[in-house]
Amino acid sequence: MRAGNIYNTLIYLSNMLKEVSVGALLEKVLRARPDALAIGDAARYRVYSKTYSQLHDLVQKCRSLLEVHNVKENDRVLLLGANSSSWLAVFFACIKEGIVIVPLDYNSSPALIQKIQKEVKAKMFFNDRNLHVSGAQTHDLAVLEQRLLKFTATTKDVLKRVPGDLLEIVYTSGTTGVPKGVMLTHKNILANIEALMELVKLPSGLRMVSVLPLSHMFQQIIGVMYPLAMGEQVILTQTVLPSRLAELIKTRRIHALIAVPGVLESMKKHIERTGKRAHRVLGFQFRLIGVGGVATPVELHKWWKKQGVKVLEGYGLTETGPIVSLNTLKYHALGSAGKPLPDVTVQLGKDNEIQVRGDNVMKGYYKNDKATQAAFTNGFLKTGDQGEIKDGFLYIKGRIKDMIVTPSGVNVYPEDVEHVLNKIPGVIESCVIEHNKKVHAVLLLKNPKKEKSIIAEANKQLESAQKIFGSSIWKEAEFPKTPTGKIRKFQVKEKIKSKAKPALRHGDPVVDIAQKVLKHPLKPKDKLVDKGMDSLARVELVAQIEQELGAELEETALSESATVSDLKKLVSEQSKGYEIPRFQLSWIARFHRAWTQPIIHWFIGRFAKTSCDLQERISNVQAPAIFVCNHTSAWDTAVVISCLPKRFKKIAIPAAPDFVFNIPPKGGYIGLWRKFVGFYTALHFNAYPFGKEVGVERSMRFTGELLDKGYSILIFPEARRTRDGKVQPFHEGIGLIAKEMRLPIIPIKIKGLFAILPYPNKIPKMGKVNVTFGMPKTHWPRMSTIEIAEQLEESVRKL
Repeated sequence: MRAGNIYNTLIYLSNMLKEVSVGALLEKVLRARPDALAIGDAARYRVYSKTYSQLHDLVQKCRSLLEVHNVKENDRVLLLGANSSSWLAVFFACIKEGIVIVPLDYNSSPALIQKIQKEVKAKMFFNDRNLHVSGAQTHDLAVLEQRLLKFTATTKDVLKRVPGDLLEIVYTSGTTGVPKGVMLTHKNILANIEALMELVKLPSGLRMVSVLPLSHMFQQIIGVMYPLAMGEQVILTQTVLPSRLAELIKTRRIHALIAVPGVLESMKKHIERTGKRAHRVLGFQFRLIGVGGVATPVELHKWWKKQGVKVLEGYGLTETGPIVSLNTLKYHALGSAGKPLPDVTVQLGKDNEIQVRGDNVMKGYYKNDKATQAAFTNGFLKTGDQGEIKDGFLYIKGRIKDMIVTPSGVNVYPEDVEHVLNKIPGVIESCVIEHNKKVHAVLLLKNPKKEKSIIAEANKQLESAQKIFGSSIWKEAEFPKTPTGKIRKFQVKEKIKSKAKPALRHGDPVVDIAQKVLKHPLKPKDKLVDKGMDSLARVELVAQIEQELGAELEETALSESATVSDLKKLVSEQSKGYEIPRFQLSWIARFHRAWTQPIIHWFIGRFAKTSCDLQERISNVQAPAIFVCNHTSAWDTAVVISCLPKRFKKIAIPAAPDFVFNIPPKGGYIGLWRKFVGFYTALHFNAYPFGKEVGVERSMRFTGELLDKGYSILIFPEARRTRDGKVQPFHEGIGLIAKEMRLPIIPIKIKGLFAILPYPNKIPKMGKVNVTFGMPKTHWPRMSTIEIAEQLEESVRKL
């Protein structure tokens, strides 16, 4: 970093620190770097980015919305939704207005939400699940941005708040069945943000992705507020599928990840399945992981360290807003939760319980004085966690209430037993509980038949007091967990006591996964839809197969008629999938196109005298955009590109995999001529295979990546050159692109080129060509992909 940049950063940080309210800090943060990218919403195929200025405008409009609905200082607002900039806009707007936010876990049941509403009496309820609660106006987060278009951004000042004022009430999911509302003040949140800004100095221009829910404090502070306060970019994603997350990190050049250990473990398995090092899978720019929520195994730390990625672990809980201790780039100890934050005092009480005092500690539990009093001793918050302190670093040992006291009075810590079990081959995960006053292991195994041998192996390594006296096989795909990955042991205990029905076991891993998801015994000829595979179960099935087997399937491949045998075949053939080429994005390819395209345009111009009509129709359309055109000749692409304004000079072409790239190869191999055709079209026209042959999902994700990089898309939805000069039916793929990419679709019609170079002629004739642009189309209300394709086809025909 240059000296000037260091000086500017220090000035910037000094301006941000020591604010008396989070709202005042947010106002400075959102105004300090207006043109820098702030938030990226990672949707299914694209990342929709907002600058700090755009995010600020959205927040100000949301403040206007709250004002219109008469929501005032100290009123409550319920907030439930998937990670998005709309969620953040409501959150930040409430903070600026002095309104108390009640963020809800996305998986909260309607009954629990209603119970919380009865306590807090919120005036408004923002959610994207079409839920309603009594006494609160409901607003749909999914369409919030569209609705805010008609609002004017307020210009009024941020409401003045003092450090002790209530900012949010967070209902913990924790390890008990009854949640408590944690009251967090401006002082609690600022203590965490300011400590992070002082302790963790990140390089300028950092891009960070976080997969945790925004309702969780770990995500709010470390995943959003801190990087925004540092002026960096945050990508919000809802996926934890390792292949999707790895692709997002690599293609969007992400530098850092905020996650829980479970995500790190699944990423590790995905990378190992590829047979490559982490930087080959994630990109050489990826260097840092922030992890918390639950203790990270030392072996996982070591594995990532060998890959050249630093893992920084911390410790905290919702009641501490949420950080207590943290490893930093400068001070870190393997296996520890770091050193306590400045001005945070940590002491060990009875049974080595971690107790905390500082400005980060909560005000108390909402309307629950009894629980508040029980949570404190001599001004220190009792965390319920056991630990030890070595050389100033805090080490977490487990939960006090999870501690098992043997009949002889010896304390057994479940985490110690789980650590031994989880290292034994064949153990996916373990959960150690007290059952009948003895150590009991609940196991999630690759092969349940090895239960006895695994217990025997574990007991060889355990001390006499730790030995496992009983065990159970967990019947489901995974243990019930909190959003940060902690196993809900009370639910495991209840399940063990209830003696659940035996698991459906087939022997074939694909069938076993399908039976877990569909909860029904399956035979090879059974149709999956007849056994309960609806749209949600299809997504879950695909996700579980990837998580457990490493096979990335297309959801669309599981058709209505798919049988169990079809599913097994898809999984077995998945490894034969074809990768989308990316070499055409290299500087070599761009340099090649820069000097060859003018030559080709000149050559074509010697035969085809081209006129371009109605370009003014797209005068207000900015790149990137999507152009759809009829396919008349091998020269169509070059002719259209020559007519496009300079702002659309970056163009990519989706091409038929079988016809252009010979995928799948005819006769089992790809001939030299077809290899040359595929290579040349990719190099010169920036073409890439798009279609079911390479996987629709893979094709769509690469299309989204190109659009995010500023490339416009020129597509010929007929997929083949016309044989008679007439417009042929458009394929459904253009409907999917139009619906999912949220960009203007511009119809184009070429006339005259078919007479110059029709299929399959190789020698052109002389003639005139006209390229006509139609009006951009942007909205597709409640239309299917087929209907969209038909409408675009008709638009081209009429030009």
